[in-house]
Amino acid sequence: MYGSNDTGTSVVLNIEFNKEGKKKFEEVTKKYIQSTNEEGNSVTKQIKLELDGESLIETYFSETITTGILQLTIGSSSNTNTQDLNTYMNQATNIASLIDSGKMPLEYELQDNTYLKATITKDMQIVVFLIVLSVIVIGCIYWIIKYKKNGIFASIGYIGLIAFALLAIRYTNVIISIESIISAIILLVTNYIIMTHAIKQFEKNDISKKEIIKTTYKHYTSSLAILLIIAIVFTFTNWLPIASMGMVLFWGLFVLIIYNYVIMNVLLEVKKEKQ
Repeated sequence: MYGSNDTGTSVVLNIEFNKEGKKKFEEVTKKYIQSTNEEGNSVTKQIKLELDGESLIETYFSETITTGILQLTIGSSSNTNTQDLNTYMNQATNIASLIDSGKMPLEYELQDNTYLKATITKDMQIVVFLIVLSVIVIGCIYWIIKYKKNGIFASIGYIGLIAFALLAIRYTNVIISIESIISAIILLVTNYIIMTHAIKQFEKNDISKKEIIKTTYKHYTSSLAILLIIAIVFTFTNWLPIASMGMVLFWGLFVLIIYNYVIMNVLLEVKKEKQ
């Protein structure tokens, strides 16, 4: 509340005690009341008011207070100095909020739990998993039928790539969302196209090992670079679903490039030994 007089305006904080507090407060004011000594001088007994271990104010009482209401003057200023008055008002409001919130640390009772439903349900996960698995199996069967032994090694390498990519995503704490699943599908398709191109090169005996690796990566450099730029931009987006999409794409591309280079070398070594 505000209190005005001839000298200016004061900001006052009213603290009203409950029945038990009222009685204790009366005893305190009676004990620490201002008195007069034998020489006729006023003697004040200062008390310190603390809230959660923090000292708020030191004061004394000129009379016993029986109403159970403590009025604390937080500050005073001239009527024209609104900046100081607003500062004192904010201080009083903060103290009032701390008092109303109860003793620190706060104690609370849990009324109910609120659960946020995931955007991807279990049924949706199963459906997506079965679809992707079916497409992978069909793709690997196509490789094996068309390219025989090279197709078998390519299928093994493809499944290994998926395993390594999942490990990378797992240990980088990427949040899985519908958008991130789209990124995973893009990676699977991209890798299938790259490995199919590499297998076709394996079938040509007149091309050297070094040339096969070079032509394969050179052929898809621009596509991989575009995907990498998109992944980086998406990763630093504030919108979480798009950020998760970017992170899956980034780590997937990282694993794809390194892993494919190693697998392509293994396949070429096997082909060389066969010859």
